Amino acid sequence: MLVGLSVWGYGYMRQGFFPDMVYDQLYMEYKLPEGTNSTRVKADLEEIRRYLKSRPEIRSVAASIGGTPARYNLVRSIATPSLSYGELIIDFESPEALERNIDDIQQTLSDRYPDAYVKLKRYNLMFKKYPIEVQFTGPDPAVLHRLADSARCIMERTPEVCLITTDWEPRIPVLNIDYDQSAARRMGLSRQDIAVSMLSAAGGIPVGAFYEGTHKNTIYLKCTEADGKPVDNLENVPVFPMMPNLAGLFDEELLLKLKSGAIDRSELLESVLHTVPLKQVSRGVQVEWEDPVVPRYNGQRAQRVMCSPAPGIETEAARLAVAERIEAIPLPSGYALSWEGEKGASDETMRYLFKNVPLGVVLMIAILILLFGDYRKPAVILCCIPLLGIGVVGAMLLTGKVFTFCAIVGALGLVGMMMKNCIVLMDEIGAQIAAGADPASALVSTWTTIAPGMPSSLPKEKTHRARRARQPKARVARALPPPRPILPAPTWTSPMRPPTFPIPTRRTERWTPPTSPKRTRPRTPPAPLASASPTPCSSTAPASNGKTRRWRWASSWTPTRSCGASRDRISP
Repeated sequence: MLVGLSVWGYGYMRQGFFPDMVYDQLYMEYKLPEGTNSTRVKADLEEIRRYLKSRPEIRSVAASIGGTPARYNLVRSIATPSLSYGELIIDFESPEALERNIDDIQQTLSDRYPDAYVKLKRYNLMFKKYPIEVQFTGPDPAVLHRLADSARCIMERTPEVCLITTDWEPRIPVLNIDYDQSAARRMGLSRQDIAVSMLSAAGGIPVGAFYEGTHKNTIYLKCTEADGKPVDNLENVPVFPMMPNLAGLFDEELLLKLKSGAIDRSELLESVLHTVPLKQVSRGVQVEWEDPVVPRYNGQRAQRVMCSPAPGIETEAARLAVAERIEAIPLPSGYALSWEGEKGASDETMRYLFKNVPLGVVLMIAILILLFGDYRKPAVILCCIPLLGIGVVGAMLLTGKVFTFCAIVGALGLVGMMMKNCIVLMDEIGAQIAAGADPASALVSTWTTIAPGMPSSLPKEKTHRARRARQPKARVARALPPPRPILPAPTWTSPMRPPTFPIPTRRTERWTPPTSPKRTRPRTPPAPLASASPTPCSSTAPASNGKTRRWRWASSWTPTRSCGASRDRISP
């Protein structure tokens, strides 16, 4: 019955993949439509920073424009570099203050900047951008937009989710010029010449820079009207070649006119550096709307609709609230739907985690059969494994914790620990039955086997406190350590030499290998100094190699020159 209750209670457990880290810092992603100038991103981030600094629970705010700061690593997602992207790193006074105010700050910023993507994120090992993501794949971007709009409408009508968006950027206007190749070649103009000429009429060509203090300013070359205003009609934009056309300078008629003075140099330069209106080298200028970036997944165009669970709602519960209706969307031929986010990451992780579980189960059963020599004892041990669900489900429901990936790994480890204990108990029961005890008393007496291990299952702090509570409060005098031995007084042999203690030393006379049949005798050590007393040798003993070793005891300091002994160690 308890196993059945645990199976029923599993559906009420809080499910999750990786929990958020308990930390007093988070980061805010801010993204404007692609093509937006970075100056607006900088101004908006500065405005948001001033608002956040005015809140008492926030300690500091740091800004970054264009991408993710380089000092970040594994516990966060990395944004795609873009001039329309910005980021704020927000430090709170405590993790509790962060949890209390994150939803309020998110709602305030979303209402204040409706045309921007604003997302507050906590540090998490989850490598997906959003916890809930549904992905449509197919060849036609228009069909993908229609399917994504259908899923987005379903999410917007569901109160369990919030912050709904897609991974495709909004469409941007693109200037499309129909290039007339034959007319442009007659004028000596290429596609690159037309592109550079359009850049000079729009934003300007950067040609240099100058510094105003420490601030760098760029110099642009722009093409304007005679009164300094921008060109109002794009078809009248003057198109000029990057390299002057010098072919006309070698015309004989032109050279005669220049020699006779019929034309001057200014007219010659004007004929060489002439410009042509854009409408003479193109068939028309149109403005079209295109997707700036088209994501692909496994070589196919893909579009994801993403959202986050509402405050107080688990990720899996929020996904299940929209999953049935989204999966009911009819898909054309050649299109597919898949779940990404935490659902996709969890399924992928579990597939790799449990891929070799069947092989492990077979090996465990084979080892148990070889260990006990029959089938009944391994069957009893395996029947105890479902009982783990009683403790796991009961503990998760009582504590209210989220059943995450770490809890799954812990449950797998608990299976191994339980099998180990069952093997020990089964072996003890078998030993007592073999000794003559009846099965019932042998089963009861195994309590003596598991009782000593119960204190180790308790937290060490509680066990220590219980042990201290049982001890008397009276102070117990501790025994002092034994006194240290008194060293003998040092002996001074010279006013310029340090004192020495009686240290046993050993010296082996140096010898050279024979070079002829006649054996050489060891060298006699040099005579001691006059100021030092000679050190007598107490005894001589034959060494293992047939040579003579002389042992001496240095009672006072002896020069190294005479005896070759070290005062602080024994040297051969």
